[in-house]
Amino acid sequence: MAKKIDLSSKTKAELDRLGCRAWDGEGLMLVPKDLLPDLAEGQKLYCIDGGEVVVGRDYVDGDTRFGLLAYGVYPKGSKKPAKKKARK
Repeated sequence: MAKKIDLSSKTKAELDRLGCRAWDGEGLMLVPKDLLPDLAEGQKLYCIDGGEVVVGRDYVDGDTRFGLLAYGVYPKGSKKPAKKKARK
């Protein structure tokens, strides 16, 4: 079994190489849908609506636009904005 990917330890350049793309000026990098099955359990993802989910625990909607999920991560070393609300 292949090792699962922990995106939280990746820099912006590494996320770019994995196919992640910038969502906004705050640093959120959206995850490609094809990468979802390879994410490590416990990986925290941030939704474009401000919510948060945890891979392997919460439901991650597979809806995409241009091949990207509405969920992403912040590159290593970037500042995450304040938490807005919990997502079930």
